[in-house]
Amino acid sequence: MSDKKQHEILGYLTEPILEHYGTDSTIVARSFDEIGKQFNLNKRQVWEQASELLLNKEIVFYNVNFKGFMGTDKGIVSFTTKKYLSRKRNNNRESIKFYLGVFIPVVSLLIALFTVLNKIDNIDMKSKNSIEKLEKKINELEKKAVNN
Repeated sequence: MSDKKQHEILGYLTEPILEHYGTDSTIVARSFDEIGKQFNLNKRQVWEQASELLLNKEIVFYNVNFKGFMGTDKGIVSFTTKKYLSRKRNNNRESIKFYLGVFIPVVSLLIALFTVLNKIDNIDMKSKNSIEKLEKKINELEKKAVNN
């Protein structure tokens, strides 16, 4: 379920309540077909999106002249405080934290590995240079010993 889609549906269902607040209008519900058409959803998808809203009593089932849903006072509060959009942002933030929590140690490990391998190469080069110098000195000493 999409938090953004739930927010939009909640707004769509609470809009008639806010528009007709204080008037004699009694139809503040929307039919399944209206909801589906507005958000390009089939009836099953409408129910899937509405299930959490129903569970949280932010909308209620409507079955007087047609079947559909109607927003509640709690739904108005959730919509105006952007409950579902905030939850989506929090989920995105947590996902970013998770991936950074994995990415940073991996990059740190790769940098450390590169540094160690580079250091090993430097030590190896120094060792080869020292061995070559020692071999030259040995050869010089051997030549001197042969000449004497």
